[in-house]
Amino acid sequence: NSGGVDCSDHEVNIKILLADVVAKGTMTLPQRNKLLQQMTDDVAALVLRDNYQQTQSLSLLLYKAKENLGLHAEFIRDLEKAGLMKRQLEGLPDDETLARLTRDGKGLTRPELAVLLAYAKMTLYTQIMNSGIPDDPAMEGVLFDYFPKALHKFSNEIRHHKLKRGIIATQIVNILVNRMGPVFVQSRIRKAGASAEEVIRAFMIVVDAFAANNTWKSVEALDAKVSYPVQMAALYEVSQVVKRAVTWFLRFGGGHLKVDEEIAAFKPGIDALKKEIEHVIPESVNDMLRRAAEKFSEKGMPQKIAEEIAVMNLLSSANDIITISHRTRGDIQAVAVAYFQTGEKLGLDWLRRQASHLLPENDWQARVISGLTDDFYSQQATLTSAILRSVKKPEQVKKKLVNTWFDQHQEMVGKIVQMVADLKLEKEVELEMLTLVGQRIGQLVHQVN
Repeated sequence: NSGGVDCSDHEVNIKILLADVVAKGTMTLPQRNKLLQQMTDDVAALVLRDNYQQTQSLSLLLYKAKENLGLHAEFIRDLEKAGLMKRQLEGLPDDETLARLTRDGKGLTRPELAVLLAYAKMTLYTQIMNSGIPDDPAMEGVLFDYFPKALHKFSNEIRHHKLKRGIIATQIVNILVNRMGPVFVQSRIRKAGASAEEVIRAFMIVVDAFAANNTWKSVEALDAKVSYPVQMAALYEVSQVVKRAVTWFLRFGGGHLKVDEEIAAFKPGIDALKKEIEHVIPESVNDMLRRAAEKFSEKGMPQKIAEEIAVMNLLSSANDIITISHRTRGDIQAVAVAYFQTGEKLGLDWLRRQASHLLPENDWQARVISGLTDDFYSQQATLTSAILRSVKKPEQVKKKLVNTWFDQHQEMVGKIVQMVADLKLEKEVELEMLTLVGQRIGQLVHQVN
């Protein structure tokens, strides 16, 4: 049914486009009919792509259904409060059942998740249509992607399509919700205090700047070549990097994000870091990178794709590194050296990994864990900036200079290093422990600023 509706929409929108072409005398009606027939397979491919990604999205939602039950429950309540849904009519669990699922460590079922996916798309479509997003020239790419390549030569007619706004809104809704799930926009609004429009703009920036589509396609090409859990784990890793980067733009992008300008400002730096990452990270981080790649390659994933995902995880820090580089006018490689050396010295990578392993008991605890992880990132960035401010030529920052800076703050640094070392001896790292370490690092940040 989904494929049939999608195919019908494409047919209607293509015929509207070609009606304008024929009306201008650029094409005759027989030529139009012949072209329609020639594009049959191309349209089928576009429809299959949309429905493949929607089905994949449900699989990924099911993969993390237990962990995200709190967010899903919150989304259901929000829809009800807004008068947009009656959960009983949709066969969704009541609050008592949701509480029982939480106690039993279970999540929503695939059909229930499908309902949330549908409502997320409907509500987001309305929000986009009521915003200026469909009128932004930066969205032209998703408009052209909707049509078969054989029609791209009619660029003027595509740009002035009568249903242009609706096509763009539908495209963005499918891309965002299929890739990031039904609660992504609402969760970013709550976390960063941003509007839905800003979340969408930040998402479009990140997807392009980080070339996320290339990685997604690489993982999708592994159908029937690697197991379902391996594929889902890889897609989840990519989505986490995108989520972190989107949150960064919402918190530090200054508001009123301009998609094309932000892509131009960040994409070159991200590409440079991808190429040079092995040369700017300490050996311990290189070991971590190799282990992260092996986690996938040992389960049948091609080495190149496994390494691509591992590197993308490290690029969670790219926005901070690039911003520091712009502010200090330092060489991006030198900034990256200082950044990763700082992380190694204070064990910040390890601390973030421990935070990611924590299983929150409720939504409030989930928010605390997420905020703590954000703090570890921002603390690393702030300390890196302080190190670069302490030298006359930021482009000449080397490992020795970073160590010298830490030696100058040995009293506080020593206490942090000892706390992290003590934590590593614990059988189980708990939230309270990580919070205390975060507070101590925060004191160092305050001291040097």
